[in-house]
Amino acid sequence: MALVIWQIMSERLGWSAGDFAGLPDDVPMAMDTLLPLHYDSQRDGAVRMDPLPHIPDPVVRGNYLRLFVPYLPLRHNKAMAIRCPEALANEDDTGPRARLDCLAAIHAVAIDAKPVDIRFDAAEDPRTGQRGMIAMIPVSDLPVGRHELTLLRAPRNRRKDADEPPKPYRIPFWR
Repeated sequence: MALVIWQIMSERLGWSAGDFAGLPDDVPMAMDTLLPLHYDSQRDGAVRMDPLPHIPDPVVRGNYLRLFVPYLPLRHNKAMAIRCPEALANEDDTGPRARLDCLAAIHAVAIDAKPVDIRFDAAEDPRTGQRGMIAMIPVSDLPVGRHELTLLRAPRNRRKDADEPPKPYRIPFWR
């Protein structure tokens, strides 16, 4: 239990077990930082209290980049109620698609600061069983080299309108 509390507090407060003044922060929103939890090939499969979006590997092979975004009910339900209440209220056959499209708008995915039009499908992380959304993002037109995928975080419930908007997740990758 103490380890879980340490993990949560250190991530939120930027604590570390050493002074790494020459390196960027090791938090999900830091620029120029590769976190193992953003890459399925480097995750250990442990269930986390605050799971992160991830892609298969830092090096993309093929024409599509698979992005998994965990569904966090406390954040996503409130964000959808604010951003697109009509999607939540939709009970007919178009409701599920409307809710997934709303979630895609909330996360505003971009590659190299250029917005990407994505389509989420409901999915489950095979390692952890976490429910979430998957987007298959075409990358065949990207030049060879380093790129950065960004996606907005669903805001926390305690966020106030005057607060600074949440910083995006940043996931570097190479093609």
